[in-house]
Amino acid sequence: MSGGPAQIFAMARKMLVWDEGYQGNNDSSFSNNDGSDSDKYGDDVDDNMMPLPRWHPIAGISDENPSFRKKPPAMNSMGYAGSIRRNSRKRNSPSMWNYALRTYRRMDATTAIKYNGKSKALSKSSKTLKIPKKAIHHESALVACSKLGLWQDALDIYTSVESSKKSTITNHMVLALIKACVRGSKQKGKSDLTLAQRREPLDRLRDILMELESKHYIKLDATHINPLAAAYQSLSLTEESAFLIKNMLENHTDMQDEDKSRLYLSNLNAKDLSSYSLLVKGHVQKGDWIQAVEALDDMTSSAGLYPNSRNLNSWNEISNGKRKKFSNQKGQFNKRRDSYFQDTF
Repeated sequence: MSGGPAQIFAMARKMLVWDEGYQGNNDSSFSNNDGSDSDKYGDDVDDNMMPLPRWHPIAGISDENPSFRKKPPAMNSMGYAGSIRRNSRKRNSPSMWNYALRTYRRMDATTAIKYNGKSKALSKSSKTLKIPKKAIHHESALVACSKLGLWQDALDIYTSVESSKKSTITNHMVLALIKACVRGSKQKGKSDLTLAQRREPLDRLRDILMELESKHYIKLDATHINPLAAAYQSLSLTEESAFLIKNMLENHTDMQDEDKSRLYLSNLNAKDLSSYSLLVKGHVQKGDWIQAVEALDDMTSSAGLYPNSRNLNSWNEISNGKRKKFSNQKGQFNKRRDSYFQDTF
């Protein structure tokens, strides 16, 4: 048997708990139309008997499947969590991301039956229960939405978790929601969208982040604000971008050489190198060189942060107005190469 001794002992342990209280038959769909079991087992049917559970070597599969000859066993909460998480983490697989969302939505329609210790066909106190959703289900579904750019679905999942009393908002959910809204504002395939339609997910996300600390006690930092500020800048909304960075993040504290081994708690909610770079880039994009120089001076003198080559290149491209895509540059290079060869011949 594949799986080694661990799987063999797991099967043996599962079989040891089977006692005489079980009927010894896995298929409990033997009742006729009137719900009686007398045709197959006679009149001597004990109400305390339970159908024999089916053992499955893979975790996440329900043990009880009375109609196992007709349909596969249902998954429990752990099985759904593994399926959604596994498919949402696939690389470059939009079909698997959509399948993860469909699996997440299927949990609302999937029900489990709870019995009160009696035979399934004879029990009158059975209750239909929904498979509970936990934080891992919501996080994996939000990751799939963030990769697909489905910001409306991500907001629906987020609001449902907020209104639920069984789940709480986590930092991973917030980061996935940020990615979904930022990617939804771009939507490269839809070029006919207006500016108001493109900034709608960003405005909804901004309202959520402003109330995040008061509602869910999650401290905002640069990882939450920088993607939203960069998305506003991509839509040429430099004032909104600068407002977010200045008002929702604190100034970075410069650490001296002898204090670099210690951790400044104020820097946990402070601007980082990317935040200051976005400030300078926004002022350069507007053509306000005075504010750009002041932001750069604040970055180097007060915060003790210095730009790298990537920051300098982005500022230079914005100042020169060079926003050419790589495809256009490659096409121009091919044209120059072909003309060079034609001139040589």
